[in-house]
Order: sequence, then structure tokens, then C-alpha cells
Amino acid sequence: MLTTSFFRPITSKPNNTTTTFKFSVHRLRMKISQGSVISTRDCSQAGNGRNPLRWDLCPDEIRTMTDSLIARVKKVYDDVGALQIESVSVENTLEALAHAKLDYASSRHVLDFPQYVFPNKEVRSVSTEADKKLSEFDVEISMREDVFKRIEALQKRFPDNPASEEKRFLDRLVTLGQRKGLHLSKEIQQVNINDEHLFYSV
Repeated sequence: MLTTSFFRPITSKPNNTTTTFKFSVHRLRMKISQGSVISTRDCSQAGNGRNPLRWDLCPDEIRTMTDSLIARVKKVYDDVGALQIESVSVENTLEALAHAKLDYASSRHVLDFPQYVFPNKEVRSVSTEADKKLSEFDVEISMREDVFKRIEALQKRFPDNPASEEKRFLDRLVTLGQRKGLHLSKEIQQVNINDEHLFYSV
């Protein structure tokens, strides 16, 4: 965790006295794969630079971009889910999922944001449809038991270093999977899936 401090003078009225306040900005850094360091700010800027908000999208473009995003992310999850348990590694599992999540998060806002602000009704409607489709896809990828098993296998083989960013990210993925019940029986998993779909359909 990095902390950047700066000072900002603030003048109060009516006596015009000036008080200086110290502000601190915390920046989280995540290291993935053999010492490659990525800060969350860099991730955000990279995503925003690659996928800025656009005001010239037509309905067909939103549909195409939505389908393309789903296909890209699904392929990563399919590739991870198809790995042999004994062959999972930081590079082919953890790093792959981290990049897929970044791609998904930085691309999605381009597609679902127009529903709130776009002046054209048809574009707003298609953006709403994209949001619903992506929400259903959220449920699908969050319930990927095959991917969860690979993450669990990697966790068991991962060096016991709780201070590392990779370990915290990996533990977080396992925790999220357990909250979805992916370590439980198929019957309980199906109940969770139904609950998720009910939540997003409301």
C-alpha cells in the first residue's frame, strides 16, 4: 500500500483565516506473475484509456460489443476450466483471470452506462438489454465450478505468504466461490443460482 500526502489551504469566511489541511491518498498495488507490479490506479487508467465512454454508439454496435465481451471473457474461463488440475499456475490461472476481470470491468461501463443518460430512446433500450445480458453472464461465470476447482488447487500449492498481493487475490477468489456454495453439493448450488437470477430479474 502506498500513501501520497498533499496539503491544501482552505480559507474560512468571514474572518478570511487560512487553515492548511493534510490529505492522504492511498494507492493499492497488486503484483501478478514474477514480480510484475500493477497498481489499481494503473489498471483503472489502462481500462479507461482502452474503453472510454462513447456517445456515438448505435444499437447494433452495443449489441455486437456486448456479445464480443462475453465471448472474450467466457473463453478465458473455459480455458482455465479445461486445465489439468496438476498444471494450474499463477500464469495460466490467476493472471489469466485477473486480466479477464479487468477487461470485463473496463468494457462493461461503455455498454451499460448509456441507458441512464443517452438522449436516444432506442440506444437507452439496447443499453438496458446489454446490462441485463451482462448481469446474467455475471451469474454464469460466478458459478463456474470447474474454474473454482482450479483456483482451489492453486491455493493449496501457493507459497504460504499471506502478505503477498497474489495470495490475497487468490484467497479472495476462493472466498467468493465458497460464498456461492461452489464447494457444496449440486443441489445447494442450484438454489444459489436460482436466487442469483431472481435477484437480477427484480
